[in-house]
Amino acid sequence: MSDLHVFTDDTDCVIARDVHDAVAVMRETYGEGYEPPNHDGVIELEQLADDAELTIWADPNGDVGEPHADGNALLTQPCSAWIAKRGRGFLCSTEY
Repeated sequence: MSDLHVFTDDTDCVIARDVHDAVAVMRETYGEGYEPPNHDGVIELEQLADDAELTIWADPNGDVGEPHADGNALLTQPCSAWIAKRGRGFLCSTEY
């Protein structure tokens, strides 16, 4: 079993060890100015269950791809499958 999990701020999904590592991944992706959503100092990134289904635009090889690009389609897999394929880092966004 992996020590990695999928975390989301309702816009972006990252794969990280814990919520603090998820913030680090977001900062690696968007720069040090990234501030996670928080309420009274509590970071509000949701950890998705490893068996939760996550649907992402994927290329014909099953890798994360551009929406609506030729040959790309929506692919639904459990978070654990995305973790195994991608490892730690940025996974996807609803914004592009």
